Amino acid sequence: MKTAIIDASNAVAGRLSTVVAKRLLKGETIDVINAEKAVMTGNAEATHLKYKTRFGLAPKGNPRYGPKFSRMPHMILKTVIRGMLPWKETKGKIAFDRLRCHIGVPEELAGKAAERIEKAENRREKGFILVEDVSKRLGAKW
Repeated sequence: MKTAIIDASNAVAGRLSTVVAKRLLKGETIDVINAEKAVMTGNAEATHLKYKTRFGLAPKGNPRYGPKFSRMPHMILKTVIRGMLPWKETKGKIAFDRLRCHIGVPEELAGKAAERIEKAENRREKGFILVEDVSKRLGAKW
């Protein structure tokens, strides 16, 4: 099995997730580092409002059963990647189990070389928000 380390710094989350999802389906094991530095393009206020609305759905009905959404930046990115996988099918579940997202760079991956996805690089100067900022606005602490 092939293992890859991908750096999500300044990468557009959607473009990064398509590349990662295709590689997961091919059988690679992928560690995504610096998940909080990934970028979501579009209006920052609209993006924050979307996640705030989604996060507020849990208390309606019975909050024990969900839907449950995480505030943490690595889980937000992991959910975006999951959306690119057929995760309700067996092959999608197996592929999703091979994905790990990290806040920052963990100690076990500190000395290893991480690749950057050129297709996913953010080239905008404005009109985007970091996953870290969305997460902090939702109240995450790490």
